[in-house]
Amino acid sequence: LLFVDFQIIWRYFSWANQTLAAIALWAASAHLKRKGKQYIITLLPAIFMSVVLVMQLLSIKNKMAANVKCSYIHKGARVFECERAKGDEFSFFGKISVSSSLTQKEKALILEHELSHVRHNHSLEKVFMGFLKVVMWFNPFVYIAAIHIEELQEYEADYDVLASGADKKEYVSLIVE
Repeated sequence: LLFVDFQIIWRYFSWANQTLAAIALWAASAHLKRKGKQYIITLLPAIFMSVVLVMQLLSIKNKMAANVKCSYIHKGARVFECERAKGDEFSFFGKISVSSSLTQKEKALILEHELSHVRHNHSLEKVFMGFLKVVMWFNPFVYIAAIHIEELQEYEADYDVLASGADKKEYVSLIVE
């Protein structure tokens, strides 16, 4: 429990909670309208929560575009080089964000790792698991499965990097950094 990053847990929990609230409010609005009751009482919060969720999704786009020094296409994926700390690299669907402070060797290894995530559609899996957590929020096995799937995705990406011929020691030191 001492090694858990509660900010990450809170971020996913808050997103799942807001999504569930929006779905419940839309369902309540539809039910009230069908019954001929005052549905505006649930419709306005449903609209508000939906806007909040869309803005959260758009914040990913803003994070991707923050402090972009340059962008280019690399093996079919859009790469954004940004002024950010090393270790904050990520991919989301066909887009990859890397630190501009990486050396060429480090950048090549990170790009290979993130390209593996793109090739294997790991973003789609994460979105799907997020949806499952919203729908089955009461089931602890969904959360356990999500953790194991994320670990598996990282192992798969690491395997692909090493299978491409990367030096194990260099790659491990980059990951540990």
